[in-house]
Amino acid sequence: MRMHNPPHPGEVLGEMWLEPMGLSVTDAATWLKLSRKTLSEILNGRAPVTLETAVRFELATGKSAQSWLGHQAAFDDWHAAELRLTLAVRPWEAALQHRAAMEADLAPFMNAQGLKASWHQGDKLLRLQAVRGGTTQAPIVVTFPDDFWTAYAGLGKRDQKDARTNVVSQVETLYDPAYTGQYAQEVTADPSAAFELDA
Repeated sequence: MRMHNPPHPGEVLGEMWLEPMGLSVTDAATWLKLSRKTLSEILNGRAPVTLETAVRFELATGKSAQSWLGHQAAFDDWHAAELRLTLAVRPWEAALQHRAAMEADLAPFMNAQGLKASWHQGDKLLRLQAVRGGTTQAPIVVTFPDDFWTAYAGLGKRDQKDARTNVVSQVETLYDPAYTGQYAQEVTADPSAAFELDA
């Protein structure tokens, strides 16, 4: 069973050694040959116990370095589980597959208009641009908000296809081959209709 909110090793050091032994942070830091600031940050859970620090703790307390590193690993593992719920990082392989599928669905339109595609910022921006008569036209820039890809990843294949079709339609509606302005034609991917799945 997974331990509930395991303590930081600094908390263990403070409660099991410094407090019972009446050691101040300054004295403990001196004997550990650490700066007072470093030890204080560890005791307050703001800095991790490294391998070297764990060996120092072992020499001072008799508790093995492996045990101190185990406390740190348990603490990190617990907080990693929380971070997984908040960090918007997607698996690379799936992200590349989704990007390739989007480009493949846009390919007929791009080929018909002589457009070339380039991705920027991972899969956040798709730039479609044409060169005609030696002149580079202002591009179409398709912006994919983070919530687009998060929602897209949770769809079945048919609904993913519908979402891509929605984006292609947006691009086709926006694109003006006669446009000669210097600023990009911009569209933000909005596949919300495709994300309204049947109950």
